[in-house]
Amino acid sequence: MKNDPHVTEVSDEGALLKRYRNEIEDLKRRLQEVSSVTQTTAKEKRSLSQRLQEKDQLQTEQEDRIRNLTKLLVTSSNLVPVQKVPKRRETWGGKMQGLARTSRCDRETGNRKVDLSCLSELCESDKDFDAPWEIPDEPSDEMDMNQTSVTVRSFADR
Repeated sequence: MKNDPHVTEVSDEGALLKRYRNEIEDLKRRLQEVSSVTQTTAKEKRSLSQRLQEKDQLQTEQEDRIRNLTKLLVTSSNLVPVQKVPKRRETWGGKMQGLARTSRCDRETGNRKVDLSCLSELCESDKDFDAPWEIPDEPSDEMDMNQTSVTVRSFADR
């Protein structure tokens, strides 16, 4: 003996319409779920792409800052030497001190003994020295003589 259970189907039009409505509602619900998932993934995708752009922008800004700071560090160690501005005047003693070589120094008094061979070179190099300031051979009325100092005045330039 064999059992053959089966559901009897009613095949009238009302039952078919009800079944089709239920199936349509089920399909609409599934479509809405899938579209909401798709919309959610699209929103997530947009937000992730926006975050990625912000991250890239911040990274490029940081790289620019690092480049600028390293450039400053590298250039700050390479200081440009300051050129010495020539003095307006040079004193005779200063020029002779630069040319003279010290041979011996008395430590107690601070006096120095200097090699005077450089004075001849100094006289030869200063041929363009101002001629009106020569020392006269004989004293005149224009000269004031004192035990401590001698002053020479020239009235030719006035």
